[in-house]
Amino acid sequence: MTQITGQRSPGKGKGWLRPSYLILIISVLVYAGARVYAAYKAAHQHTATFEAAKPVLALNSFVGDLNAFYLKQRPLRFPRDLKELDAAVWKPRRQAGRPDPEFTDENRTYVVDNYKYVYTLSKNPGECGIFAVPVGARREEVNALFVLVTPQGVSRTWKGAALKDADVEAIGRIGIPTSSQLMYLGLVEIKDPVKKP
Repeated sequence: MTQITGQRSPGKGKGWLRPSYLILIISVLVYAGARVYAAYKAAHQHTATFEAAKPVLALNSFVGDLNAFYLKQRPLRFPRDLKELDAAVWKPRRQAGRPDPEFTDENRTYVVDNYKYVYTLSKNPGECGIFAVPVGARREEVNALFVLVTPQGVSRTWKGAALKDADVEAIGRIGIPTSSQLMYLGLVEIKDPVKKP
């Protein structure tokens, strides 16, 4: 038989939220928040790295810089190599503290934003050529280009899929390629559409 004494048994009737429960709840929430934040940072960093690997074409500004060089020279001419272009056009505009670009292949080649540019001065006066070839992990997503540049801008353009590693290395030795060499590389000439009046 149970005897009623009027006293409460220990632990009953007190608030349901004890300090140990409160600490446990806070700890679980902090742990879950830290895990979510870590997952978010990892996903964001992966996305940023993935986006940074995509080649970004800067051919229009390159052609504009070549034409700016051409107009400054007397007699009118295109630069012999990229070092001469850098000294006359790029260096005066470069922000203080920015490093000089690194040129290779007798100052004819440089890589920026996952595109390899190969500059060649033509034997025809007033003409030069530029290969713009994507490199890096995401190079298959964009096209390779070759353009002939005159003082009026781009005169002819060839376009194709990203090149194989062996072909990327070979373009530095080609110079101004023939149409058959460009076809061998998989580049086809883009004809300007006929403008209707």
